[in-house]
Amino acid sequence: MTHSTDPGAVSILSGDYALEVLPQLGGALAGLRFRGREVLREKPAKVDVQLWQRFPEFNEFKERSRASQNSIRDTLTEDAAWLWPPRHVRSHTSR
Repeated sequence: MTHSTDPGAVSILSGDYALEVLPQLGGALAGLRFRGREVLREKPAKVDVQLWQRFPEFNEFKERSRASQNSIRDTLTEDAAWLWPPRHVRSHTSR
């Protein structure tokens, strides 16, 4: 089995799985292997969302993300309301 090149990585073994974490980075994931084969690699070109939708945690995360984006948009809209209509800018034709 290959291991992380980071000398500070800690391996956690469970059955056929090997998980490597970096304690110096708050437990960041360095690698995950199943029977010696890498499970996590570079960012995939495509993600199967239908697969992830089977997990309640994914759906909760998605809903929280959507609610957060709506909240930010609403806040920006309310904060910028005083800018419209632009009374402090004169048009060139009103001279």
